Amino acid sequence: MGTFGYTGVGGSNQTIEDRISGSVFTCPEDGTADKISVALVTASPAWSGLVRCCIYKHSDLSKVAETEERTLTLTTTPTFYDFNFNAPKPSLIAATDYVLVAWAEQAPGLCRARYTTADIVNQGHAQAATYAITFPNPLVPTHEERKYSIYCTYTPTPVVTETIIAKEFPMHYIESPVKAEELTSKVEGATVTVIAMDFPLTALKSGKAEELISKWT
Repeated sequence: MGTFGYTGVGGSNQTIEDRISGSVFTCPEDGTADKISVALVTASPAWSGLVRCCIYKHSDLSKVAETEERTLTLTTTPTFYDFNFNAPKPSLIAATDYVLVAWAEQAPGLCRARYTTADIVNQGHAQAATYAITFPNPLVPTHEERKYSIYCTYTPTPVVTETIIAKEFPMHYIESPVKAEELTSKVEGATVTVIAMDFPLTALKSGKAEELISKWT
């Protein structure tokens, strides 16, 4: 499992009742989002109500997917709460910026998200909106110099290793030492490059080829 976002607990608070709040972070690799976690805290009296999270693509602020909705009863100790994505879970693209946000309904008390100073200009994103059953699409935020305590846990897309074994070596003479040529093939949208690393530098009449190994994503 991997994560991107801010896993620390910031020292400042922002009420998120009827206010979508979060920050932009870069996903480091391809994967599938499993959940969003956000650090929340309350003051006396304790807040109890509905909360959900969402992920937006930063480039156009379009909604990627929203999480389950949870009924929480907060404490005065800042705590990370998990919000799972329902199937089909959203796909994530490497080196892409996403905005991770949380949103709560109005209820007695205060629902506060934790944050700290931003790492980059305009990292914080916020939009005033009455809590509803779905997040707005697109997000129309104002910017803040804040890095919220919110992060996404994801399952990385596996890197597939292909093993190619040439069963029959060409039955002809090689007149002089040669270097192996680069071989390419197509595999469902991915280009596979296969290079024979240790080609025999002697004339051959017959024999078996070495194992060739390639990788693709």
